[in-house]
Amino acid sequence: MATTQAQRASLYNTMAELMGTEDAETLMQQLPPGDWDQMATKDDIRVLGATLTAALAESSAQASKERAEIIKAFSERHAEAAKERAEIREAGAERHAEAAKERAEIREAVSDRHSELVVGLAEAAKERAEIREAVSDRHSELVVGLAEAAKERAEIREAFSGRHSELVVGLAEAAKERAEIVKSQAKHLYITVSTIVLATTSIWIALLAGPTGG
Repeated sequence: MATTQAQRASLYNTMAELMGTEDAETLMQQLPPGDWDQMATKDDIRVLGATLTAALAESSAQASKERAEIIKAFSERHAEAAKERAEIREAGAERHAEAAKERAEIREAVSDRHSELVVGLAEAAKERAEIREAVSDRHSELVVGLAEAAKERAEIREAFSGRHSELVVGLAEAAKERAEIVKSQAKHLYITVSTIVLATTSIWIALLAGPTGG
């Protein structure tokens, strides 16, 4: 049965009358503040200690298990990261090799185009030289023709100086014929030069458009 506050006060008063207030207070301080059944015994403490020990052991085991799982997950992630880095390095090496191959092919293609361009320019220069030579030959022929015509006119004037009317008619006809001849030669020369210039221009256009089209 629990002791009430009134009972504790009555006990204190009785002890104070018998022993004095100081001794009564000292004695009352030795009494538990509650009932004796609420006080922990050595067995209670042993049970509590065993319970705490089991709980700590279980917590330690759980923590060890969690640490092992964390270490395992970290190891697996580290292995995956190492594998990914190796794959990235391998892909980078393959890409570097492909880029080097592409650069070599580009250099080879540019070298081929350059060689073709050099050959084309040389051929064009040769064709221009031939055109100039042909024009020069035509010019020389034209000059010679004009000189011969002038000589012939002089001879005609000298031979037919007594026949002025006939000479005038003959000179007019000769001049007309010579003019037609010169006109025909000039037309033929113009057609030849135009054809050569058009061919040269076509070659230049093909050479300049070739690399862009490739």
